[in-house]
Amino acid sequence: MATFFLTSTQLLVLQLHQQCEDRNVLRYVYYYLARILSDNGSQGLSAAGGIPTPNWDALADIDAVGGVTRADVVPKIVDQLSAESSSDDVEFHARRLAALKALTSSSTSSSDMMEKLYEIVFGILEKVADTKQKRKKGIFTKQGGDKESIMRGNLQYASMSALRRLPLDPGNPAFLHRAVQGVEFSDPVAVRHALSIISEIATKDPYSVAMALG
Repeated sequence: MATFFLTSTQLLVLQLHQQCEDRNVLRYVYYYLARILSDNGSQGLSAAGGIPTPNWDALADIDAVGGVTRADVVPKIVDQLSAESSSDDVEFHARRLAALKALTSSSTSSSDMMEKLYEIVFGILEKVADTKQKRKKGIFTKQGGDKESIMRGNLQYASMSALRRLPLDPGNPAFLHRAVQGVEFSDPVAVRHALSIISEIATKDPYSVAMALG
């Protein structure tokens, strides 16, 4: 019964994500999707006692009659969030931001998952980079208020925030390039995320950071 309840609840959340358009409901849906993905399956008792997360391996063993398990649900969540994070459809802009944030809650223990995350985040950063022609003149100049500029700023913030949540990869030139790229973004929060990432990399590889900034 416990197995059925847990996995059925996850399926219900996934169905709400696919069918519901109410923003208040979707906010909680994406939150729970992120919680499901962030459960890396670690087991054991917490310091305060009790089981901190569901024991998915045990549930899979119990559910031997062919019911739905975490292994069935998680790939569906990842595929759906990956598709939304990569979508350029203006009508789904808000969903894209929420999906990207939820997706980066995935366990980092899987190399395939990490490759997918980097591919999505790097792809967004490539598209939202500010060219020299688009950059604002003067630090006190008011940001552009047109829809395209606002959406680009949202994606700059979301993608750089996502990059900061991913494991630091100082030996990866592409990772450093994207972080340095964020310094020139028009969104101020994205810039702060970029500077934070660069500062962390600089403690491990100051030469590469200096060359990239130069």
